[in-house]
This record gives sequence, C-alpha cells and structure tokens, in this order.
Amino acid sequence: MRSLLRFPAVVALIAGLALTAWTTTELQGGIAELPSHWWSSAAALLLVLGATATVLAWRPRRSV
Repeated sequence: MRSLLRFPAVVALIAGLALTAWTTTELQGGIAELPSHWWSSAAALLLVLGATATVLAWRPRRSV
C-alpha cells in the first residue's frame, strides 16, 4: 500500500512547494500574509499534506 502512496505524495509535496513559493512572491508582506489569503493557505495546506504523506510513505515498517 505504501508504494501506491509514494508517487502521489511526492507530486503533492512538489506542487505544494511550488505553489507556496509562487504565492509568497505575490504577497506584499511576504510569508506573514499567508493566513489572510485563502489561495495562499490552500497552497500551504497542500505543502503540509504532501510532506506528511511523503513521510508516511517512506517510514520504515515496524515488525509486530
């Protein structure tokens, strides 16, 4: 199951990084304005979700 999650997780992480980087350049106050704009918050949310999914996809398996 983890192998199926790896590609979408990396795609979401890269898209989140790119969108967050683009949105912060469009804001006058920089990264401090991120929470006040819905489109910036959506990009940051995609970044967090992508990072979380990537960590979970590559986490070592525990033996039970």
